[in-house]
Amino acid sequence: MCPFSSLRDHVDSIDLGALDQTDVAHVPYIVLIIKALQTFAASKDGGNDNADSSSDRWTNYPARLALKEKKELRNVIGKLVEVKSDEENFEEAVKNVNPYCVPYEIPHEIKQILDDPAAATVELRTAATEDGSNLTQQ
Repeated sequence: MCPFSSLRDHVDSIDLGALDQTDVAHVPYIVLIIKALQTFAASKDGGNDNADSSSDRWTNYPARLALKEKKELRNVIGKLVEVKSDEENFEEAVKNVNPYCVPYEIPHEIKQILDDPAAATVELRTAATEDGSNLTQQ
């Protein structure tokens, strides 16, 4: 569950401890989930946060969280800041732990299309509408 690089950089640039309550309220809930995952992964790794090595820190995420771990993660979200914000973004983060903590898999039918040899090469073909007009640009 490693976020893409620009999202990782954005999350790493936010120091929740340095923000006041108003600024914390404007942090997107997905950032809160990822911050909580950082803390959660560090706690599962024996407390070794690897704060100086962001690439190591991001590889500590489990591929899939069990129900018990999702509950733990929700508790971590609530403890991200000293002064608990009762803002909507924290509620959204807690509500969205399930859908965001499951690895995405390409559906089998789509994978078949992408794996088809015909999808490997793209050719320019003229498409015609029912009235015979040409759809391709000339």
